[in-house]
Amino acid sequence: MSAAAILLMIVGCNGGVEECHEIPAPAPYYASIGDCEADGKQAAARHAGQFDEVFRVCAAFDPDLVGEDADIVWDVTAEDGLVVAMEPIHGEDVYVLARTIAPAVQQN
Repeated sequence: MSAAAILLMIVGCNGGVEECHEIPAPAPYYASIGDCEADGKQAAARHAGQFDEVFRVCAAFDPDLVGEDADIVWDVTAEDGLVVAMEPIHGEDVYVLARTIAPAVQQN
């Protein structure tokens, strides 16, 4: 198992959580939560005018599993906010990596 990598997931939503789109992160992976959080805060602020709500979360995962054995997936719901999970390619289990209930940026 490799050292954990940190993924920044940013999702912008309009009209509630029914119309959400992944926003490219400034970097593919981060070595620390602190670096991820700093970039995530700035990226969410940059995209605030394009969406009603912008969600962001930093998630730690084993990079050896992505692409071969599992995919990183996300979903936004009114109840759970942004949920980032690892979904094995073979199997039915889904492992939640991180979630955020409240949007990082919300237009009034």
